[in-house]
Amino acid sequence: MKQQVNNRFKKQKQKMCQINQQINKNINKQKQNKIKKNKSNKKLINKQIKRINYLFKNITIQIKTVFTIIKVSNLRVQCTFLNQNQDLMHQIYQYNLTFINIEQQIQSQFIIQLIEKIEEKYEKSNKLINNKSKS
Repeated sequence: MKQQVNNRFKKQKQKMCQINQQINKNINKQKQNKIKKNKSNKKLINKQIKRINYLFKNITIQIKTVFTIIKVSNLRVQCTFLNQNQDLMHQIYQYNLTFINIEQQIQSQFIIQLIEKIEEKYEKSNKLINNKSKS
């Protein structure tokens, strides 16, 4: 009888030890996961800070740049060179260039039409004024 009680006690003690070990494992895993998350969050924050710094530096550089006549002429030369040799550009830029050219042509035609209408109105009004002044 005494031995049976001792055996039961030992078994219960072993079970408790196993349960405690499992609990400790789970706690350790949770701690490690928290540490990993914190590290990843810190990395993300650092990356975001670097991006913001980069953007800020670029903005300040763009603000500080002054376009002189030489710089502008160099840019114009580059643009004309690319316009002449469109094969050097990527497909997207080629598409954008042709689209922009078409859009500019349409706008210029529209402006020409508006100017013609305005000129006609001006001529009509001048004729009316001249007719009134003659009579």
